[in-house]
Amino acid sequence: MMTERLQRQLRRRQQLRDLPPPDLGGLRMPGSCPVCDSSCVGYIRHTPARRTKRLIPMFACLECRSFFNPSGYKEDEQQLARDLEFLKRVVDRNVEASNALFEALAKRRVKPKRVLEIGGGTGTLLDVARSRGIDGIGYDVNPLACAWGRETYGLDLRDELWTADTDCGAFDLFVCISVFEHIPEPRGLFAQVAERCRREKARAFISVPYLERDRWHFIDDPDPFLEQTPFFDQDVHVVHFSHEGLTMLAEQHGATSVEIVPTGLWTGHLISFAG
Repeated sequence: MMTERLQRQLRRRQQLRDLPPPDLGGLRMPGSCPVCDSSCVGYIRHTPARRTKRLIPMFACLECRSFFNPSGYKEDEQQLARDLEFLKRVVDRNVEASNALFEALAKRRVKPKRVLEIGGGTGTLLDVARSRGIDGIGYDVNPLACAWGRETYGLDLRDELWTADTDCGAFDLFVCISVFEHIPEPRGLFAQVAERCRREKARAFISVPYLERDRWHFIDDPDPFLEQTPFFDQDVHVVHFSHEGLTMLAEQHGATSVEIVPTGLWTGHLISFAG
């Protein structure tokens, strides 16, 4: 028998499918790609948004083959609380992913002494790092997640925006997992990362849910209720990076080497900058 939750999801999915077609006459084209800054961008289609129940225009870059859909959505305190509950549910998953990441880095002779993590939520990765003898500090814009992590793990988690000039002490590895896809203009944050990493002579590891050609078929019928698909949550996932796009972004900001490191859940780019 169909569960009540599934019935609700089906009703909401149908409501989104029944939305009137968008008015393309009022469509505003972006001037450039938020990833590689190319002006070769084009409109793809409108995609349904699960949280705000509307259609959002999606664009693609012909240069780096990344996709993006500016939404203007802002999370309120209730959503921040739901985000915390989600992070608490996936602790075991994130512990496993964190260990896999540090093991993959160690195989590449990357053995940090101190980690700076941006967008780390409750600090699960930093707790795993500490169990491996690695010190760390974390920043996140969710004060509820930071407070829970401080109380539960005893970590140095700060609920504030990080910049290249933030007084966070020295570090030799910058880590950012599943953050850049939430930022409408990610080049600004990346410039800050590159500047501080050069100053610290540190490497950066950045992971996002990549959108490659083998997943383009989801564009045909984007389903905002189908988890583990590229367009599951268009309100907050506003930039869909390709591997090529993130590599170009790094090289445009002075990266001297870029390596894709397969770690399973958190596959990402290991980036070095000239000091």
